[in-house]
Amino acid sequence: MPNVDGYQLSRLVRSYEAGNPHRPRIPIIACTANSGEAEQEATAAAGMDGYLLKPLALSELAEMLESKLYPPSAERPAPPLPAHAPPVNLATLSLSCEGNRKLENRLLTEFLLNARHDIARMRAAIASGNLQHLRAISDGLRDSAAIVGAGLISTMAALMAQATREGQMDSAPRLLLLLEGCCRELEQWLTQREESGSLSPG
Repeated sequence: MPNVDGYQLSRLVRSYEAGNPHRPRIPIIACTANSGEAEQEATAAAGMDGYLLKPLALSELAEMLESKLYPPSAERPAPPLPAHAPPVNLATLSLSCEGNRKLENRLLTEFLLNARHDIARMRAAIASGNLQHLRAISDGLRDSAAIVGAGLISTMAALMAQATREGQMDSAPRLLLLLEGCCRELEQWLTQREESGSLSPG
């Protein structure tokens, strides 16, 4: 953001979250060339969850994300998100379906079917070392997830595509696990939504 550094942006995010407690907390990781106690204190004071030193390896970022999304005390699959923190952006989803909530459920169901197929293809591409195929699948999943508002899945798919472009295949298996976990969370939420008959709030 113009004229806003990482510390200021982190404070803005935390301030927004404080005023919107129903929203899920966003993990914020600093990427810095500085190290030491002073940097640790500065990132913590800004509300960040941790920092990584440049030059940054995607495997380090994947490990850090995993530690924040799946803390050691939690078991996979992660527990369902609270009702007020759906794993999709409901505004984006509603826009894609023109406000038709039944269509939203059908769209998410179809998305999850395709996502599971994509993950299986990714696993095969990782096993065979086919970077080009893995990148193409990841790019497609990134875009389709963005359309339905599944932001975290889209981000993980984008990280997978970036890993292939940079040849960092050592991070691919960990990113695949994160993708699977995100899809399970969305599937659990969708199942609860359909069973309860309680459609998206607002």
